[in-house]
Amino acid sequence: MASILMLTLCAGMTERLYGTFATMKLFLTCHLTVLAALSVALLLVATFNSSPSILALTNAHDVGPSAGYYGCLGAILMWLPLMSRRSVFLCVLSILLIRLIISVGHLPEGATVVSADVAHLLALPLGASLTWLGYIVPCTKSKILRPRLPSDCKSKESNPPLNGDKTDSKTGDR
Repeated sequence: MASILMLTLCAGMTERLYGTFATMKLFLTCHLTVLAALSVALLLVATFNSSPSILALTNAHDVGPSAGYYGCLGAILMWLPLMSRRSVFLCVLSILLIRLIISVGHLPEGATVVSADVAHLLALPLGASLTWLGYIVPCTKSKILRPRLPSDCKSKESNPPLNGDKTDSKTGDR
């Protein structure tokens, strides 16, 4: 239930702020990048260290949507004013780090939880970084950001007047 709630809130808010296509692009990019990075890192570590905990991590498969929606959460946090953004981002990152430390204590039995916690810890800053670098662009104007409108965002200027609309197309007055 928590995963469904987080998916709904994070992806929904990201879609509202950045548009549908941008949300899909960010979600999939964060999710696939984190999964690939974890796989490569575990493969490299497992070749040099064959402890039961490392072997349990290589066999753990967390394919839920959490890496994607934590990337979306990173993008949402980029909408906050700079001072608030830093505080909230560090708070969320601290919570994720504490969760990871606790879950590592349950290796090798809780390898899937450790894998998910590492994915969350990587996806949050990845989503924020991709947003900061302009990988996705906000739909609406804000005092915080002054973005351009991507093509999948709705704007008043791009919508033609409806039938029966008495708006003068040249002056914008009724």
